[in-house]
Amino acid sequence: MKKDQKPQATNMRPDIQALRALAVLSVVIFHLWPSALPGGYVGVDIFFVISGFLITGQLWRQVERDGKVNFTDFWARRARRLLPASLFVILATMVVAFVYIPKGQLAKFVGDAVGSAFYVANWQLIAKSTNYLEDTASPSPFQHFWSLSVEEQYYIVWPIILFIAIFAAKLVRLRPKWGVLAALVSIAGLSLIYSIKLTDYNAAKAYFSTFTRAWEFAFGALLAVALSKNLHKALNPLVYWAGAATLVYTLMTFTTATPFPSYWAAIPVIGTTLLLASGDQKSRLIPTKLLSLPPIQFLGNISYSLYLWHWPVMILVPWIVPGRWSLPRAAISFAIAIVLATLSKYFIEDPVRFGPLARLRAGWQIAITSALVVAVAAGSFALSEFKPITPNSASGTNHIYRVENPKKSETPPHCLASKTSADLNHCVAGVANGHIHVAVIGDSHSRQYWLVLEEMAQKYDWQLTLISKSACPLQDSATYAVPLTHSSCKKWNVKLGDYLKQTAPFDLIINSNASFYTDGNAAVSASYRKLVETQTSRGEFWLLIKDNPKPMKDIAACLVSARGNAAEDCAVPRGDALSPKDALPEAIKGLPSTAVVDPTDLFCDDFCKPVIDNQLQYRDFSHLSWRASQRVAPLIEAAVPARLK
Repeated sequence: MKKDQKPQATNMRPDIQALRALAVLSVVIFHLWPSALPGGYVGVDIFFVISGFLITGQLWRQVERDGKVNFTDFWARRARRLLPASLFVILATMVVAFVYIPKGQLAKFVGDAVGSAFYVANWQLIAKSTNYLEDTASPSPFQHFWSLSVEEQYYIVWPIILFIAIFAAKLVRLRPKWGVLAALVSIAGLSLIYSIKLTDYNAAKAYFSTFTRAWEFAFGALLAVALSKNLHKALNPLVYWAGAATLVYTLMTFTTATPFPSYWAAIPVIGTTLLLASGDQKSRLIPTKLLSLPPIQFLGNISYSLYLWHWPVMILVPWIVPGRWSLPRAAISFAIAIVLATLSKYFIEDPVRFGPLARLRAGWQIAITSALVVAVAAGSFALSEFKPITPNSASGTNHIYRVENPKKSETPPHCLASKTSADLNHCVAGVANGHIHVAVIGDSHSRQYWLVLEEMAQKYDWQLTLISKSACPLQDSATYAVPLTHSSCKKWNVKLGDYLKQTAPFDLIINSNASFYTDGNAAVSASYRKLVETQTSRGEFWLLIKDNPKPMKDIAACLVSARGNAAEDCAVPRGDALSPKDALPEAIKGLPSTAVVDPTDLFCDDFCKPVIDNQLQYRDFSHLSWRASQRVAPLIEAAVPARLK
């Protein structure tokens, strides 16, 4: 670009801006109030198809005009468009976190900030085995950068693939268009197949992987190349309404239990493709006037900034203002995000995109924005390092990660299988050669009672055997019903079934399961009942500890912001604390040689409080603290038959 040239904004189709508005609103509503729009997460897929369509359209028009791909010009425009706003959000989020969040938690954020600055956040989440659709973790304020990372990786790689496809077509004396179409069809097919296979095997990895999402961009890209001659103006307008109906169906009927992306993602992708293909017409059947309304176009214009801001606002607000998440709180967070997005759009995005930086050579633009990436990453790290350690409060609202019993060791790590491992490990503790053989079998919600069970073992002459896998409810291997967890859970349950068959019966089996993964599923409950029937028929006594009430997901934030009022400000209604429902106690009701311990009333009346008698009851968003498990111990002892004491 010559120095005297001034970049001009291209006229965006109003239907595409409206589609962007739909996409960002869907994601924001899903995050702020998921029950209102259970399939709102597919807004990301809408963005992917739009990006594939628009970016490939730009590149293809350049190829048709100049006969080649100008790499540096394309990458400079993408960097100028995307990096300034995203880097500002990262740095601003870290500054707010520096002021309000304790050092220990801030240190956990800094890695995500750096990964987001370098646009590798999706691979970081894969490495952590994070499941975006599971409501079981205290998230990072940068978690939403996974989709931006996928897009940026696409922007880097796709021009290269386009160049190779054109070069290969010329070698075999084909028109460049046929080479590009062949490349896109191949990418779409292979990526979709991989997405289907990987979703069955590892849903978390499939959700974030660039390779499982490439076909969504390819669909938009295919449309851009195929419609390069304005063929879309001849399409029947009913195609538009078919696409709209498809998206509405997806947004309203998909849930977090829908296997995704897999082939299910094809529904919103096809719907978006139909809308893009048919939306640029003058037919009266296309609601152009409605789509062109200023509020809709405004949301489309700020969609990128709104996506950037909404998630950090949602995550950081609880660290500043205590209390439960509510509709008014969600509305206030949305309003804050709108204001920040507007300011970001008109004072950061546009001035950088069309200002002095745009008049520099493409190489300089890339160098400057790359330097900004390094500077923001370094600044984020520095903020974490210079944050002083927050002293513990003496009022009983100590930081949530300061609740372990210092006199006790953690559960031996070699006894456990991680969430993604199918290894069956076990270890023996308690009284060596004790007269009563007790097995503690289950996930981390069984392990949270390990220390008090060790004390009971000494008291009652128990030899303890621990067999545990994180995030994996127990089931009968022959009737296994897929729960909301990693695919390795089935393999582990098969190994557990074989182990129990080959091992002499235990006198007592103690078990508890995180209801996040059973979620009241009738098939999971039936399979669990079958396992219990099998074991009790061997003479074993089965003691099930009903899953404990849950605090709010952002309990750590509430404890910090509430200061001395955590018992009241951070309490949750009983019904919310018991969701998702633990249906396993009902599943084994009436079976002989079984007992159920229900600890709910120890923590809840109408509300479940995270601080009782000036002591913190939880060590994170799901698990009881050691002090709280001590409160459950008398109920466990009372439920154990006298003959086993």
